[in-house]
Amino acid sequence: MTWRDDKPQFINESTDYSWAHAAGFSVRQVNRKLMEKTLYMRAQSYLSQVRSKMLSETLFEIDMRRRKSDDYAQELAKQKAYADKQRHRLESANAELEQRVLERTRELLVHKERAERASMAKSRFMSMVSHELLTPMNTIQGMADLLAEQTQSDQQMAWIDAQRKSCRTLLEVIESILIFTDEDVARREDPNAPPKIFSPAEITRQIHQDFQAWAGEKSLDFSVLWSSEAPALVSGDSRVFYIILKGLLSNAIKFTDSGAVGVTLNWRPQEGGRGVLNLSVRDTGIGINREALATLFQPLQQLESGLTRNFQGLGMGLSLCRSLVERQKGVISANSEPGQGSAFRVALPYMLADKRIAAERTGADAANTPPQPSTPECRAQASEPEAQPTLPNVLLVEDCKENIFLMKAYLSKFPCKLTLAYNGEEALQQVEQAQGFDLILMDIQMPVIDGLTAMRHIRRIESERSWARQAMLVLSAHGLEQDRAAGFAAGCDDYLTKPIGKKTLIEAMERWLNIARDHAAPESPGR
Repeated sequence: MTWRDDKPQFINESTDYSWAHAAGFSVRQVNRKLMEKTLYMRAQSYLSQVRSKMLSETLFEIDMRRRKSDDYAQELAKQKAYADKQRHRLESANAELEQRVLERTRELLVHKERAERASMAKSRFMSMVSHELLTPMNTIQGMADLLAEQTQSDQQMAWIDAQRKSCRTLLEVIESILIFTDEDVARREDPNAPPKIFSPAEITRQIHQDFQAWAGEKSLDFSVLWSSEAPALVSGDSRVFYIILKGLLSNAIKFTDSGAVGVTLNWRPQEGGRGVLNLSVRDTGIGINREALATLFQPLQQLESGLTRNFQGLGMGLSLCRSLVERQKGVISANSEPGQGSAFRVALPYMLADKRIAAERTGADAANTPPQPSTPECRAQASEPEAQPTLPNVLLVEDCKENIFLMKAYLSKFPCKLTLAYNGEEALQQVEQAQGFDLILMDIQMPVIDGLTAMRHIRRIESERSWARQAMLVLSAHGLEQDRAAGFAAGCDDYLTKPIGKKTLIEAMERWLNIARDHAAPESPGR
């Protein structure tokens, strides 16, 4: 092989190698050199082709990647634009939602304020209605009781009994309406308030006395069976117990024309000083059919309706009883058969009264139930005859002339020195002048200075001048729970709601005069 025009030319052995011999090379050496150069050139050519191919592939891959990266960037741009659009929509929706929430909140605040104003207006209205209805009822019923004490004629006594019966019916309707409308106020009681101590047996005995005359008019066997294991004092809402028992008994006597009405109370103790007071009211009245029994506790339900019904009433008593029982976390049920009578059972959970707290509150909380519940200890004090060296000084604060006339008649035979004041301002002047009274009978709604303000001033004067605490009893026609709470907050010791019977007033006065005499300081002025 030889080179010509830079290209290898293979030669055979017959080729002239004279040039090789002249140059000092052998034929073999020349062929080897030529072969090596040929392989080298081929390798270079192959490598050049490989490099070209790799370069073209690399450029293609780079181009594809570039294209892909461009597509990715475009996709990213699209995603970013979509995300920005969504973010903008969310921000707009959030701003709109916040605006709606603010507007709705403003509307709710406006409605809340309106509802509160309406509730306050309703409370004021019902308090005014209570006052305007019960004030004349106090005079009407009181005068009927006084006439019954003085009359000697059977005909006049029959007229008086009819008047007293009508007064009792009207009073039950008024009380049902007031309690029914005042139920929302009762739900707002402070759960952190200290527990109230009361005697279920005392309240039961008082209600039994109140209904004894009505049951006697129908010649009913009216009995109360109280378990000897029941506690004397428990901690709970005495007013609720009073309303429930009174409502059940009122229905039992109303729908029973002959036979018997019985009340049974027993105590089922539990752990931790707790227990359940089981109350049962049975009668032999007309009974209730199964259809009426299913809706018996619904509001405004009556066994009869229309113009031909035999029994009067608004149909609120049992629904109110059920509402109060459930609010006390108790249970109420009824069993009845037409013509066989009815049985109502109530289970109310109570705490046994702490003996120390009960002793401290014997004079106040134990007497905080209408008409004038009191503890057995206070009853014993009131019934003990004690010689009084001087007559107790009693201040009557009342603006209604008819009620003043009635109170004077009630107290005509009660041993006391009675002083009158026609408003709160006169009451304060009388207290300053007399340097305190043994007992103050205070009305609430009066001109110039109302009874609540007057009681607060009297308590302040006692504190500033170190006087003994004067017993103050409220005699008011404001009978709502909030009115009672306001009276005790102002400093009264007992709250009696009009109409007030003579016996109720005398017993309350005796009880509180004994308490005031026992706790009065010897050095107190005016005592």
